Amino acid sequence: MFDISIWEIGLILVIALIVIGPKRLPEVAHFIGRWLQRIKLRWHGVKRDIDQELQIAQLKENLRRAQQAEQHKDDEPSEKQT
Repeated sequence: MFDISIWEIGLILVIALIVIGPKRLPEVAHFIGRWLQRIKLRWHGVKRDIDQELQIAQLKENLRRAQQAEQHKDDEPSEKQT
């Protein structure tokens, strides 16, 4: 997802261990995990809303085209001649 290698993750964990300390590291990791989960849930909600709006726009466009085709069909003179 972020294109981070295992070595980069390891380096981040070592730096976090040095900066935060071994006692607070699990607490901070849990806090960061919760925030990442909230961000992910909100992102999926936004993505779902955008997809719904795109579907609605596509349906409206299809309806408009169908109505134009129907109107065009009604405007044509009939082929019946007696």
